[in-house]
Amino acid sequence: MKKIITFLGASDYDETTYQYNNLQIKSRYVQEAIAKIINDDEAVFLVALTDEAKNKNWMTVKGYKPGLKEIFDSNRVSYKDLYIKDGHNNQEIWEYFDLLFQNISENDQIYVDVTHSFRSTPFIIMAVLNYAKFVKNVEIKGIYYGAYIKGVSITQVVDLSIFNTITDWTIAAEKLITLGESRKMVSLIQKTIDPVLKETKGNNETAKVTEDIVIDLNNFSNALYTVRGQEVSVCGVKLKESLALLKEIKINELKPFGEILDKVSSIVEEFNGELVHDVTLAIKSCIKFNLIQQAYTFLEENIINYVCEAIDGNITHHKRRALICQALNYLHNREIARKNNEEPKPSEAAVVELANTILKKIDANTVGGLAKLLRDVSNKRNDINHAGYRTDEIKVSRAHRFIEKLEKYVSEFEEIAVKKDKTQKQMKKL
Repeated sequence: MKKIITFLGASDYDETTYQYNNLQIKSRYVQEAIAKIINDDEAVFLVALTDEAKNKNWMTVKGYKPGLKEIFDSNRVSYKDLYIKDGHNNQEIWEYFDLLFQNISENDQIYVDVTHSFRSTPFIIMAVLNYAKFVKNVEIKGIYYGAYIKGVSITQVVDLSIFNTITDWTIAAEKLITLGESRKMVSLIQKTIDPVLKETKGNNETAKVTEDIVIDLNNFSNALYTVRGQEVSVCGVKLKESLALLKEIKINELKPFGEILDKVSSIVEEFNGELVHDVTLAIKSCIKFNLIQQAYTFLEENIINYVCEAIDGNITHHKRRALICQALNYLHNREIARKNNEEPKPSEAAVVELANTILKKIDANTVGGLAKLLRDVSNKRNDINHAGYRTDEIKVSRAHRFIEKLEKYVSEFEEIAVKKDKTQKQMKKL
């Protein structure tokens, strides 16, 4: 249901011509103008007023100008009067909050007229709206203000909805930046550009770029949540490029949200298309978003990526990747056996052959570090993936150890990756 929350004061209102776009309405009351702006016979006004306002402007005083109630009745406008106190203390303010909130129903479409809001009312109404958006899933369709200036015949009715939208964007951006959750942000961007696409019949180039951001943002978020190792780099780079392009072309409808989009850009600004590098960034994002299981999975697979790139560059062959895992485990066990003066356990010829190939392509110390790291990461990942159904599981009271260990493992892997980059650059100079 559509509901219009409005506030009626006790002042002696002058008659003026309210104007909204091409619509003009002559009246003492902005509420009469807003009724015509919304133009919905089923919409209900919730009129908040004090006893003084009731006597001066709601009820018609005999021999005087008609009150708002009489005007609503004559125009067949639906309404409910809500009697409030002046808000001189906390008790009255909380009663005011509760009265407004209780008159809002699930899934209502809310319009607000703040023209005659007074004292703490603007703060209370914004708190009610934000609370109701979450608790009752209401939608704020418009926030209006009649900008009356004494002596000026035309009074503009200004739509202040942008400030509600900024609040929504801020919450959505916070969700994206702290949790990696993109659905709300995607929805808001789409809602912002849909009118532009509709008006231009889909031919507005800037709106099309913004539409690409919607797709790229959704893809990147999904790549993290569903651990798409082969695609997360591409998704990160595409999102980075789309956001950069948006800053260049500029779209008026998104200007107020520039700083928020800059915050979003910070998530992908270091992506460069290099797989191992970008997957490492994805791991860090997962840690930031508390996607611990995803981070462990990315890290284990990125160790394999590193070895694949070092030996032959083939990162997608499933059996080859499994064989690399076995080869690294074989080398790890062989090193432990050597330190204990024991004979290493025999392994399949293909595993031993690949282990020797790895040692030819990567120095022994690095291989040793990778092999141990893979064992440690796999152990923690298995503990999570098997829901702790192990004899040596990490208890929930010590679950923070998963994050602490993960951060340590990422640092160890980065040291190896940085060492590789330096070695490659040095070899290119020779």
